[in-house]
Amino acid sequence: MSVGPLELSVEGIWGAWSILARATLGTATAVLLIAAPDATYPPHVSDLIARFAAEGGSLLWLLGEASATPPGLDLGVEVLPGHIVDAAAARYGLDRPDNAIVTDYPELLAMPADAYSVLPQARGLRTRPSADWRIVGRLQSSPRSWNETGELRGRIARNPELDERAGPLDIVLALQKTGAGRQRLVLVGGSQFVANDHVGQGDNLALAVGLLRWLSDDAQLGPTRVADDLDIDWSPRLAAVLAMGLMGVLPALYLATGLWLRYRRRRA
Repeated sequence: MSVGPLELSVEGIWGAWSILARATLGTATAVLLIAAPDATYPPHVSDLIARFAAEGGSLLWLLGEASATPPGLDLGVEVLPGHIVDAAAARYGLDRPDNAIVTDYPELLAMPADAYSVLPQARGLRTRPSADWRIVGRLQSSPRSWNETGELRGRIARNPELDERAGPLDIVLALQKTGAGRQRLVLVGGSQFVANDHVGQGDNLALAVGLLRWLSDDAQLGPTRVADDLDIDWSPRLAAVLAMGLMGVLPALYLATGLWLRYRRRRA
């Protein structure tokens, strides 16, 4: 199935857009993925999500513009205004500051010791005590980050009067239901880290699969490797040769082929 922009062939994992015309999710559903909703779900979909959660289902909620938390659940989590900017992004060759850098992971994700993830345009999360849920793992931006509420133009600086808080800031929270149950939920402050143009950055794919593994309690779930190098670097000479080939040699070959075919037909 398609999990947002990230393709995963996993039994029992559903995206919320797949349930718009469904009355139930079925007992085989291991994880329900809510992939950055930008509009409010219809009432029957919200009810279905709430019922799935109430029955102990695991959820992976990627924050969108429409809804901050799953319906019917008091997680004790609030979303900070603005988006996270992180000065540590420059260290990893990123031009835009709105790329939150994560280098420290909880043990439940089993990430490599030198792993790092890039979460573009992420929202910061603020927690308060909850009687129903406890935090068992968190991912945070670097200490050089804050939640910027203004436009990213010119020189930017943190303004505490606008509720811009100094990092590290929570970006991903892994929560588990209190009591005897094993219900799990992950709240991520954005979805761009698994978009096609970002899933290959750092260890983003390993992070996404690690979250799904923990939620589904399936250590064998999915691949975690991507190509070692997703960039194509051509020298100026090679680029010039390829450009000449595409703009000159290739059209000339087409013309020569056409003239040869015309000549053959006239001789026939």
